[in-house]
Amino acid sequence: MLLHLKCQRCEHTFTDEKQFTDSLSQVIRPNNSTPESYLLLTIKHAINKIKCPQCHSSVNLTDKNVGMEIDFTSQHIVQLVKSAVDLVEKGQSENVSKEYMEYASEIITELLERPGQLVYIAYPDFIRKAEDAINIIWGNVDDDELFQEIFYGKIHGESRAAIIADDYMKRAKKLRPTFLTKKPKEAISAYFQNAMECWLFGINTAALILCCSVIESLLTDAFEEKGLSLTKENGRPKGFLALTYEANKESIIDGNIKEMADDINELRRLAVHHISEYHTENIGETETYNAIMKTKKIIEKLLT
Repeated sequence: MLLHLKCQRCEHTFTDEKQFTDSLSQVIRPNNSTPESYLLLTIKHAINKIKCPQCHSSVNLTDKNVGMEIDFTSQHIVQLVKSAVDLVEKGQSENVSKEYMEYASEIITELLERPGQLVYIAYPDFIRKAEDAINIIWGNVDDDELFQEIFYGKIHGESRAAIIADDYMKRAKKLRPTFLTKKPKEAISAYFQNAMECWLFGINTAALILCCSVIESLLTDAFEEKGLSLTKENGRPKGFLALTYEANKESIIDGNIKEMADDINELRRLAVHHISEYHTENIGETETYNAIMKTKKIIEKLLT
Protein backbone atom coordinates (compact mmCIF):
# COMPACT_ATOMS: atom_id res chain seq x y z
CA MET A 1 0.00 0.00 0.00
CA LEU A 2 1.38 3.41 -1.00
CA LEU A 3 0.97 5.96 1.79
CA HIS A 4 0.38 9.57 0.72
CA LEU A 5 1.84 11.75 3.47
CA LYS A 6 1.93 15.40 4.48
CA CYS A 7 4.26 17.00 7.05
CA GLN A 8 2.48 18.60 10.01
CA ARG A 9 5.00 21.45 10.17
CA CYS A 10 6.28 22.36 6.69
CA GLU A 11 3.37 20.71 4.78
CA HIS A 12 5.74 18.91 2.44
CA THR A 13 3.94 16.03 0.67
CA PHE A 14 5.56 12.72 -0.23
CA THR A 15 4.84 8.99 -0.49
CA ASP A 16 6.11 5.94 1.36
CA GLU A 17 5.45 2.24 0.86
CA LYS A 18 8.24 0.55 2.81
CA GLN A 19 7.03 1.47 6.33
CA PHE A 20 3.55 0.08 5.67
CA THR A 21 4.99 -3.16 4.29
CA ASP A 22 7.31 -3.49 7.29
CA SER A 23 4.41 -2.84 9.68
CA LEU A 24 2.42 -5.75 8.26
CA SER A 25 5.02 -8.12 9.67
CA GLN A 26 5.45 -6.20 12.96
CA VAL A 27 1.87 -5.55 14.07
CA ILE A 28 0.11 -8.50 15.72
CA ARG A 29 -3.53 -8.65 14.71
CA PRO A 30 -5.81 -8.41 17.79
CA ASN A 31 -8.40 -11.10 18.35
CA ASN A 32 -11.84 -10.36 16.83
CA SER A 33 -10.50 -7.33 14.94
CA THR A 34 -12.07 -6.44 11.61
CA PRO A 35 -9.94 -6.07 8.47
CA GLU A 36 -10.64 -2.32 8.62
CA SER A 37 -9.52 -1.93 12.23
CA TYR A 38 -6.39 -4.00 11.58
CA LEU A 39 -5.60 -1.84 8.54
CA LEU A 40 -5.92 1.33 10.64
CA LEU A 41 -3.71 -0.17 13.37
CA THR A 42 -1.05 -1.08 10.80
CA ILE A 43 -1.19 2.36 9.19
CA LYS A 44 -0.91 4.05 12.59
CA HIS A 45 2.14 1.95 13.43
CA ALA A 46 3.74 2.95 10.13
CA ILE A 47 2.88 6.65 10.50
CA ASN A 48 4.48 6.80 13.96
CA LYS A 49 7.79 5.69 12.44
CA ILE A 50 7.83 8.13 9.51
CA LYS A 51 9.33 11.62 9.70
CA CYS A 52 9.30 14.37 7.10
CA PRO A 53 12.43 14.04 4.91
CA GLN A 54 12.79 17.84 4.85
CA CYS A 55 12.27 18.96 8.47
CA HIS A 56 12.02 15.61 10.36
CA SER A 57 8.63 16.49 11.89
CA SER A 58 5.62 14.19 12.36
CA VAL A 59 3.39 13.49 9.38
CA ASN A 60 -0.27 12.92 8.57
CA LEU A 61 -1.75 10.43 6.17
CA THR A 62 -3.47 12.14 3.23
CA ASP A 63 -6.17 10.33 1.31
CA LYS A 64 -6.11 12.10 -2.05
CA ASN A 65 -9.23 10.30 -3.27
CA VAL A 66 -11.48 12.16 -0.84
CA GLY A 67 -9.26 15.17 -0.22
CA MET A 68 -8.92 14.75 3.53
CA GLU A 69 -6.14 14.23 6.04
CA ILE A 70 -6.25 11.38 8.56
CA ASP A 71 -4.13 12.22 11.58
CA PHE A 72 -3.27 9.05 13.53
CA THR A 73 -0.65 10.71 15.71
CA SER A 74 -2.51 13.57 17.41
CA GLN A 75 -4.19 13.56 20.81
CA HIS A 76 -7.83 12.52 21.00
CA ILE A 77 -8.84 16.07 21.94
CA VAL A 78 -7.22 17.37 18.72
CA GLN A 79 -9.36 15.01 16.66
CA LEU A 80 -12.46 16.23 18.54
CA VAL A 81 -11.50 19.85 17.90
CA LYS A 82 -10.96 19.16 14.19
CA SER A 83 -14.47 17.74 14.01
CA ALA A 84 -15.77 20.79 15.87
CA VAL A 85 -14.08 23.12 13.37
CA ASP A 86 -15.72 21.20 10.52
CA LEU A 87 -19.09 21.57 12.23
CA VAL A 88 -18.70 25.33 12.66
CA GLU A 89 -17.49 25.81 9.08
CA LYS A 90 -20.65 24.06 7.82
CA GLY A 91 -22.72 26.92 9.21
CA GLN A 92 -26.13 26.83 10.86
CA SER A 93 -28.48 23.86 10.53
CA GLU A 94 -31.67 22.56 12.14
CA ASN A 95 -29.75 20.30 14.52
CA VAL A 96 -26.90 22.71 15.20
CA SER A 97 -27.59 23.11 18.93
CA LYS A 98 -27.75 19.35 19.41
CA GLU A 99 -24.52 18.84 17.45
CA TYR A 100 -22.80 21.63 19.34
CA MET A 101 -23.86 20.07 22.64
CA GLU A 102 -22.45 16.69 21.60
CA TYR A 103 -19.05 18.10 20.68
CA ALA A 104 -18.91 20.36 23.72
CA SER A 105 -19.78 17.38 25.92
CA GLU A 106 -17.03 15.21 24.40
CA ILE A 107 -14.40 17.95 24.63
CA ILE A 108 -15.26 18.82 28.23
CA THR A 109 -15.27 15.14 29.17
CA GLU A 110 -11.78 14.83 27.70
CA LEU A 111 -10.64 17.89 29.70
CA LEU A 112 -12.18 16.52 32.91
CA GLU A 113 -10.43 13.18 32.48
CA ARG A 114 -7.09 14.81 31.59
CA PRO A 115 -7.22 18.32 33.11
CA GLY A 116 -4.41 20.67 32.20
CA GLN A 117 -3.29 18.71 29.17
CA LEU A 118 -1.27 20.71 26.64
CA VAL A 119 -2.83 20.45 23.19
CA TYR A 120 -0.31 20.29 20.36
CA ILE A 121 -1.41 21.55 16.93
CA ALA A 122 1.33 22.18 14.38
CA TYR A 123 -0.51 24.76 12.29
CA PRO A 124 -0.95 28.32 13.68
CA ASP A 125 -3.80 29.01 11.24
CA PHE A 126 -5.67 25.95 12.47
CA ILE A 127 -5.18 27.01 16.10
CA ARG A 128 -7.04 30.24 15.30
CA LYS A 129 -9.84 28.25 13.69
CA ALA A 130 -9.93 25.93 16.71
CA GLU A 131 -10.19 28.83 19.15
CA ASP A 132 -12.99 30.41 17.09
CA ALA A 133 -14.85 27.09 16.91
CA ILE A 134 -14.58 26.50 20.66
CA ASN A 135 -15.85 30.03 21.38
CA ILE A 136 -18.80 29.55 19.01
CA ILE A 137 -19.68 26.14 20.44
CA TRP A 138 -19.40 27.34 24.03
CA GLY A 139 -21.65 30.27 23.12
CA ASN A 140 -24.33 27.95 21.74
CA VAL A 141 -24.68 25.44 24.57
CA ASP A 142 -26.50 25.62 27.88
CA ASP A 143 -23.77 25.31 30.52
CA ASP A 144 -26.11 23.99 33.20
CA GLU A 145 -27.61 21.38 30.89
CA LEU A 146 -24.16 20.35 29.64
CA PHE A 147 -22.63 19.83 33.08
CA GLN A 148 -25.74 18.10 34.38
CA GLU A 149 -25.40 15.66 31.51
CA ILE A 150 -21.67 15.12 32.10
CA PHE A 151 -21.77 14.71 35.88
CA TYR A 152 -25.02 12.80 36.16
CA GLY A 153 -24.82 10.90 32.87
CA LYS A 154 -24.17 7.18 33.06
CA ILE A 155 -20.71 5.58 32.77
CA HIS A 156 -21.01 1.78 32.85
CA GLY A 157 -24.38 2.17 34.56
CA GLU A 158 -23.29 4.73 37.19
CA SER A 159 -23.30 8.51 37.15
CA ARG A 160 -19.95 10.27 36.84
CA ALA A 161 -20.70 12.19 40.06
CA ALA A 162 -21.35 8.94 41.96
CA ILE A 163 -18.09 7.42 40.72
CA ILE A 164 -16.09 10.52 41.72
CA ALA A 165 -17.76 10.68 45.14
CA ASP A 166 -17.27 6.96 45.78
CA ASP A 167 -13.57 7.12 44.88
CA TYR A 168 -13.10 10.18 47.10
CA MET A 169 -14.82 8.50 50.06
CA LYS A 170 -12.71 5.34 49.74
CA ARG A 171 -9.56 7.44 49.93
CA ALA A 172 -10.89 9.72 52.68
CA LYS A 173 -11.50 6.73 54.97
CA LYS A 174 -7.75 6.10 55.03
CA LEU A 175 -6.88 9.53 56.46
CA ARG A 176 -5.23 9.55 59.89
CA PRO A 177 -3.80 12.39 62.04
CA THR A 178 -0.05 12.68 62.65
CA PHE A 179 1.04 13.57 66.20
CA LEU A 180 4.40 15.25 66.86
CA THR A 181 6.27 16.50 69.93
CA LYS A 182 8.34 18.98 67.93
CA LYS A 183 6.61 21.73 65.98
CA PRO A 184 7.38 21.44 62.24
CA LYS A 185 8.20 24.40 60.05
CA GLU A 186 5.29 25.80 58.07
CA ALA A 187 6.80 24.63 54.77
CA ILE A 188 6.97 21.02 55.98
CA SER A 189 3.37 21.12 57.24
CA ALA A 190 2.19 22.65 53.97
CA TYR A 191 4.09 20.14 51.81
CA PHE A 192 2.70 17.13 53.70
CA GLN A 193 -0.85 18.49 53.74
CA ASN A 194 -0.66 19.22 50.01
CA ALA A 195 0.74 15.73 49.34
CA MET A 196 -2.23 14.18 51.14
CA GLU A 197 -4.67 16.45 49.29
CA CYS A 198 -3.14 15.48 45.94
CA TRP A 199 -3.46 11.78 46.78
CA LEU A 200 -7.03 12.30 47.99
CA PHE A 201 -7.96 13.66 44.56
CA GLY A 202 -5.97 11.05 42.65
CA ILE A 203 -3.00 13.25 41.66
CA ASN A 204 -0.35 10.67 42.47
CA THR A 205 2.73 12.11 40.77
CA ALA A 206 2.34 15.48 42.49
CA ALA A 207 1.86 13.70 45.83
CA LEU A 208 5.16 11.84 45.42
CA ILE A 209 7.02 15.02 44.46
CA LEU A 210 5.69 16.71 47.60
CA CYS A 211 6.65 13.72 49.78
CA CYS A 212 10.24 14.10 48.59
CA SER A 213 10.06 17.83 49.33
CA VAL A 214 8.96 17.04 52.90
CA ILE A 215 11.86 14.61 53.43
CA GLU A 216 14.41 16.93 51.84
CA SER A 217 13.23 19.84 54.02
CA LEU A 218 13.44 17.70 57.16
CA LEU A 219 16.98 16.58 56.34
CA THR A 220 18.04 20.12 55.44
CA ASP A 221 16.87 21.33 58.86
CA ALA A 222 18.66 18.44 60.58
CA PHE A 223 21.89 19.22 58.70
CA GLU A 224 21.69 22.87 59.70
CA GLU A 225 21.14 21.99 63.35
CA LYS A 226 24.26 19.79 63.30
CA GLY A 227 26.30 22.29 61.33
CA LEU A 228 26.73 19.92 58.39
CA SER A 229 27.33 21.22 54.89
CA LEU A 230 24.46 21.15 52.40
CA THR A 231 26.73 21.59 49.40
CA LYS A 232 29.21 19.40 47.54
CA GLU A 233 32.90 20.23 47.10
CA ASN A 234 32.05 21.94 43.80
CA GLY A 235 29.60 24.23 45.60
CA ARG A 236 26.45 22.64 44.21
CA PRO A 237 23.62 21.61 46.56
CA LYS A 238 23.59 17.97 47.65
CA GLY A 239 20.89 15.93 45.95
CA PHE A 240 18.29 13.73 47.61
CA LEU A 241 20.38 10.55 47.63
CA ALA A 242 23.45 12.38 48.92
CA LEU A 243 21.38 13.81 51.77
CA THR A 244 19.93 10.45 52.83
CA TYR A 245 23.36 8.76 52.56
CA GLU A 246 25.09 11.36 54.74
CA ALA A 247 22.14 11.58 57.14
CA ASN A 248 22.45 7.84 57.73
CA LYS A 249 26.23 8.15 58.06
CA GLU A 250 25.82 10.92 60.67
CA SER A 251 23.14 8.91 62.58
CA ILE A 252 20.42 11.48 61.81
CA ILE A 253 18.37 8.60 60.39
CA ASP A 254 18.84 4.85 60.66
CA GLY A 255 19.13 2.38 57.79
CA ASN A 256 15.41 1.61 57.80
CA ILE A 257 14.43 5.27 57.45
CA LYS A 258 17.06 5.78 54.74
CA GLU A 259 15.62 2.85 52.79
CA MET A 260 12.09 4.29 53.11
CA ALA A 261 13.22 7.70 51.90
CA ASP A 262 15.14 6.26 48.94
CA ASP A 263 12.14 4.08 47.99
CA ILE A 264 9.89 7.16 47.91
CA ASN A 265 12.42 9.04 45.81
CA GLU A 266 12.59 6.11 43.37
CA LEU A 267 8.78 6.13 43.01
CA ARG A 268 8.93 9.87 42.35
CA ARG A 269 11.60 9.31 39.70
CA LEU A 270 9.50 6.65 37.99
CA ALA A 271 6.36 8.78 38.10
CA VAL A 272 8.09 11.86 36.69
CA HIS A 273 10.27 10.27 34.03
CA HIS A 274 8.07 7.42 32.76
CA ILE A 275 5.23 9.61 31.52
CA SER A 276 3.96 8.93 27.99
CA GLU A 277 1.23 10.35 25.77
CA TYR A 278 -1.19 7.57 26.65
CA HIS A 279 -0.20 6.76 30.23
CA THR A 280 0.38 9.76 32.46
CA GLU A 281 0.21 7.97 35.80
CA ASN A 282 2.65 5.08 36.13
CA ILE A 283 2.38 4.91 39.94
CA GLY A 284 -0.98 3.85 41.34
CA GLU A 285 -3.14 4.86 44.29
CA THR A 286 -1.91 2.15 46.69
CA GLU A 287 1.79 2.74 46.02
CA THR A 288 1.33 6.49 46.46
CA TYR A 289 -0.59 6.04 49.72
CA ASN A 290 2.14 3.74 51.05
CA ALA A 291 4.73 6.38 50.14
CA ILE A 292 2.75 9.00 52.06
CA MET A 293 2.54 6.69 55.09
CA LYS A 294 6.32 6.16 54.90
CA THR A 295 6.75 9.92 54.74
CA LYS A 296 4.53 10.17 57.82
CA LYS A 297 6.81 7.73 59.66
CA ILE A 298 9.88 9.74 58.64
CA ILE A 299 8.25 12.94 59.94
CA GLU A 300 7.38 11.23 63.22
CA LYS A 301 10.90 9.82 63.55
CA LEU A 302 12.59 13.19 63.01
CA LEU A 303 10.12 15.39 64.88
CA THR A 304 9.31 13.32 68.00
